[in-house]
Amino acid sequence: MLASAAELVSCRSLPAVNDVEQLQTTVELANVPPPSLFFGLLSQRFSGRLELDQTATGARRCVRFRGGMPMWTDWEQDGSRLGELAVAQAQVGRAAIDAALTKLDGRRPLGQILVEDGALTPDKLAALLRAQCSRRLLDLFALERGTITLVAEADDHPGMLPVNVLELIHRGVTSRYDATRLRRDLGAAWGGRFRANAALERYVEQFRFRPEDGSLLGYLASGAEASIAELAAMPDASEARAAQIVAVLWHCQMLEPTSEIVVDDLERFLADLESMETRLRANQDPTAIIGVDGDATASAIDSAWLQLAARFDPRALGDDVDDDLRSRVQDVSSALDDVRAAARRRRLALTEIAGLRLMGEGKFARSLALLEEAVSLGATGPEIECAVLWGQLQTQGRAEPELRRALAALDRTLAVHPDVAAGHYYRGCVLGWLGKSNEAAGAFRRALELDPRLVDAQRQLRAVSRGERVTDVAAAPRRRPDDAPPPMGPHRPHAPPRHELLTPGYKRLYWITGILLAALVAANFILRLDADF
Repeated sequence: MLASAAELVSCRSLPAVNDVEQLQTTVELANVPPPSLFFGLLSQRFSGRLELDQTATGARRCVRFRGGMPMWTDWEQDGSRLGELAVAQAQVGRAAIDAALTKLDGRRPLGQILVEDGALTPDKLAALLRAQCSRRLLDLFALERGTITLVAEADDHPGMLPVNVLELIHRGVTSRYDATRLRRDLGAAWGGRFRANAALERYVEQFRFRPEDGSLLGYLASGAEASIAELAAMPDASEARAAQIVAVLWHCQMLEPTSEIVVDDLERFLADLESMETRLRANQDPTAIIGVDGDATASAIDSAWLQLAARFDPRALGDDVDDDLRSRVQDVSSALDDVRAAARRRRLALTEIAGLRLMGEGKFARSLALLEEAVSLGATGPEIECAVLWGQLQTQGRAEPELRRALAALDRTLAVHPDVAAGHYYRGCVLGWLGKSNEAAGAFRRALELDPRLVDAQRQLRAVSRGERVTDVAAAPRRRPDDAPPPMGPHRPHAPPRHELLTPGYKRLYWITGILLAALVAANFILRLDADF
């Protein structure tokens, strides 16, 4: 039940593409994942173009390389247009971008026009184009399937600045790889021990690792052996982060396995396999199958799943294993993937519901943590976006810069989803704190039009209508506990509130009491007349 070190290293090979007799070749991403692909091209000092399909747009895209380093790509990505990046990085004002866009004639790109207008220097333009290329290439690390075409050719972009490939690989793995992808890429190496080679000390600065990764990297650079589990136990480390760093260095061929990877004692392995098959057949709660509590966080679910996935990895089985056992392990491995997905869906629902409830109770820090976890698990929607923005504002302070950033974010969300009552309520509060009472009143009215049950919106509207400031409020507007919203009527913010003793029920009581008193007076009068006669 062994997988040799040579077999593990061979999976990272990449065809040579700079030979004169081999000017073009194809690579399947299923065989050579993006980190290995970029590092392989860097190692070969590849110059030319990489072509692939962008499924979302249905177009063929290109990445230009010089000496193994990317320089330019036409990959499409929201928010990565040159003008957007220039404004976001405060390199160019919005007015200069608008003026340059009016001069586009199909012959000169936007960057050239900005340089000619004096809005950008050539050096700043080159730096912006490099940042644009790096940002767009991160999307390629999310790809797991597809055919890459590599064409070697002379460099025709001499003025472009190259992207740091090692930093790109680090950022790509960190931002686009989840636990499943890391586990699959490392394969049988997941449960083994590693030792860094001399290249790590020479190139570690190029990766731009985080400061908190120092203890883990220092331990590896010392030449000591370690497994992912051992690295995860170090200060400021976690299993997810340790796996990311190991994957980055593994793809860049700076880690070497120190021994053959052994699955385990066969008798014990078979007992564990049978136990897991029994739990799966029983169709238990997914968290129970994985072995975590029902309220376990997503990271705890992933951590427990990773251990089981490493235990029942069919790729760690040796060639001497019979087909029946290999099939059983494969079935368990596939079932565990489904169990993890079910556990994460369950956790998503719990975090979203609990986060919104706690937001309504004003428990901002806990609510924000749960909502951010829900977003990391795939929660989407304008209600979640608005609640997260509001929670961030409540926990980070309400200075004017924070208020303006929150207002801009709410405006963007409501421009796309204008029917979110809570979003208009939050917007009204922010406007009120900024001193824009008239706009705040309009936002509160819009919230009430969408949901007349929002009693907090009614209260705030009365306050701003009287010239008072918006008061501190719960993060989610409270609703009246009726089953259905009452019919909409004209809103009268200046109408004085009705006293509770003037309700229809009390009015009926007043009438009945008056009638009884009148009857008693009449009876008393009649009885006195009888007595006189």
